[in-house]
Amino acid sequence: MSNINNNINNKIIEFHSALTYPFNAKNILTIFTEIALENTFSNLSCLFLASDPNITDFFLYSKKGNYNIKKNISSSSSTISFIKESKEITLILKKKTSPFIDLLLCDEMNSGIAAPLVIKDQVKGILFLNSTKSKFYDKNKFNYLKTLSEITSLMFHDIKLNNELELIINSKK
Repeated sequence: MSNINNNINNKIIEFHSALTYPFNAKNILTIFTEIALENTFSNLSCLFLASDPNITDFFLYSKKGNYNIKKNISSSSSTISFIKESKEITLILKKKTSPFIDLLLCDEMNSGIAAPLVIKDQVKGILFLNSTKSKFYDKNKFNYLKTLSEITSLMFHDIKLNNELELIINSKK
């Protein structure tokens, strides 16, 4: 068990180290998307953002993985509604009839997990990770992604970074 915890800690340290590059909103969001994919060995990582999650759809901001996906996700889908209300990570372990089936961003995927970016008590972004393998996401990957999304969300409580994030989001309108 301590070996697993050390591995998770090392991955969190790697994320912090990556943030020594120019510290701005674009770099943080890109690094968040890339490191989540690499450290979980997922097949697809996509970060969607929304200017006002209660009104507008979430648009694709960053993607890692060679799969065709939609550029927008409806704010009113059952999965997005659940994530916005609960502000919690949501997952689906295998493809089946489920209210969270839209966690799977393309037909090739069989399990998925989504972590919200909660900034000032509002879900401003959602990172989706997908795998072609069923039951791919376990407790360790869940905990890793939870920590990663919480750290990333906290960074945007900084006024300068939050203003940069708003500029990024509003430029897609």
